[in-house]
Amino acid sequence: MKFCITLVKINCLYKKEEIIETTQKLVLDSVEEKKEIIIESLKSIKAMDITILKVGELTSIADYFIICTVDNSTLLKMTLESVERDMRKNKHHLVYPPQQEKSNWMILDFGDILVHVFMEQERKYYDLEGYWDKAPKTIIAI
Repeated sequence: MKFCITLVKINCLYKKEEIIETTQKLVLDSVEEKKEIIIESLKSIKAMDITILKVGELTSIADYFIICTVDNSTLLKMTLESVERDMRKNKHHLVYPPQQEKSNWMILDFGDILVHVFMEQERKYYDLEGYWDKAPKTIIAI
């Protein structure tokens, strides 16, 4: 009888590890899908200097920052709308809506990914890439 109970416990642990591994894979797939959707949306709207910072090892704020630059406030607003629309189409929603209507740096919070949309002067001034210089960086070619 004791042998059977031990076997059941081992089986439960195996299943639990399998569930955790499957859940981690789904989360990873979801993050990768979000990154691809965001990058394609930014490319289609002609955002410039798209950079991905993998900050997950350095902070609990997010796994990734996706940073881009736009030329003017109209394009900034269009970029925010485009990314949010494309993400919503794929069942990914903002955790918090953007707070300031008229700003030269706006953030879209998708939980594990923060999208930073800057006007050029603000991007240089705040220098997120410099601040998070220990984060692995990927520059997206357009």
